[in-house]
Amino acid sequence: MRAPNTISDERYVVTLGVARSPHEKLRSHPVTTRHPVLTVILVMAAAATLLVSLTSCDSQPLTLGDILQNLTTDVNSVIANATTGAQSDVLVAAGSVLDAIDNTASAYEAELNQTAKQVNRTISSTLDQLQNAVNDLNAKTLEDLQTATNDSQQIINSLPFTNKNPQVTSYTPHFVAIGAIGGPALHVNVFGNFFYSAQPGLTPTLSINGTIIQADLLITNQLGFDVPASLLPTPGSGVQSLTTELTVPYQQRSLLGKYKGVDGFRLLLTILPTYPVSSLVLTTAQPGGTIQHNGVQPMGAPAAGGWHVASNVDCQSKTVVESFTPDPGGWHFIPSTVQVVPIFNKTPNAADWSVDAGTDHVVVTIHTTAHCFLGISNGSGDVTLYATYTEQEQTPPTQGSLALQIGWGDTISVPVTPGWTLKAKLFTGNEMDFNDTDTTDSYLHVVNHTDNITISAQFTNLKF
Repeated sequence: MRAPNTISDERYVVTLGVARSPHEKLRSHPVTTRHPVLTVILVMAAAATLLVSLTSCDSQPLTLGDILQNLTTDVNSVIANATTGAQSDVLVAAGSVLDAIDNTASAYEAELNQTAKQVNRTISSTLDQLQNAVNDLNAKTLEDLQTATNDSQQIINSLPFTNKNPQVTSYTPHFVAIGAIGGPALHVNVFGNFFYSAQPGLTPTLSINGTIIQADLLITNQLGFDVPASLLPTPGSGVQSLTTELTVPYQQRSLLGKYKGVDGFRLLLTILPTYPVSSLVLTTAQPGGTIQHNGVQPMGAPAAGGWHVASNVDCQSKTVVESFTPDPGGWHFIPSTVQVVPIFNKTPNAADWSVDAGTDHVVVTIHTTAHCFLGISNGSGDVTLYATYTEQEQTPPTQGSLALQIGWGDTISVPVTPGWTLKAKLFTGNEMDFNDTDTTDSYLHVVNHTDNITISAQFTNLKF
């Protein structure tokens, strides 16, 4: 978002050097003297002081731009606190509110220097809605956070974009699971209104920690960026927030002719740790048998993306081979369960893939064909996909505790006997105990099937 200027009405009051409540009244102080001339002088001095005070209060009225900047500062504070507390639901809502603030600045660019008393009722109403959304963020209850998310999307949907200014309605992914990126880059899709994006000199860019990335997908209603995995934060034990800066140039007209404008948007990515649990221990009399595990590759797919292969950027046909092996410790794939699922396939007749699945390996070969003329793509392959599979392990009869591991989006099935207990320590630091079906947690679900239980690592609270 551009550096905004400042708004002032009775809801947003700022004075020079003194913060004054809009409801505060000026109090009169009686002056007692027996000298009539001195009385007149004191009264005149008091009046002059009051005039200077009132003039100072009104000399620096907040503009629309300043109010949007102040709201952004409040949201950034919420993001910082939520990152420290691993509150993913708060981060989801905060990202939505940031989107609404940036889109408001873009839609009302011509009014950014107007004060609150100068803007029209529609803008004033939008400011009230944004302030309410920020208030809901600070409340932090699930109901308030959902209200903030819904209201932010409603604000974006109602903004006037008849001037073809850039607009961001949504983007993916919001969350990135460490180790889940298929290949050397994370593919970020941005949806909205980008009318001028394909014109020379007006290519949108994404900035991450000072590194500028140009869009490799330029459509009127969609942008695509390949973010090198090396630019993402090093995985930690908790969540990390990463604010990226989307810059979208566009064309404007004035009495002097055409000129280039630039709008900015913040895209908040939440980096998740490698695993949703730091400890997962099942205590039961294990009868022995087969443990099955349903998994995905790359880990975290499809929510966190997949393997992305494209020939439409450099006009080169490509063949990419992705392979993975079962978990260590006696696990084996069930070859018939291996499937490749496309997330995005821009030109189906220019992309294909094959699978070689054995008990100890899975190899996925992805091929895209370039169709270009004079270096310009016309129907080249561009595909993102992932693989699902089931692996199993034979376990002997045992007594006592069994340490388990589960990744984002995984489901594991474990045989149990009556009286089993499951103790989990989440990446948030919270500890949970299960002895029956429980699907109330945001990240971990347990379902009791009497002779076995299924444990699922959920993305329940993670919105994409």
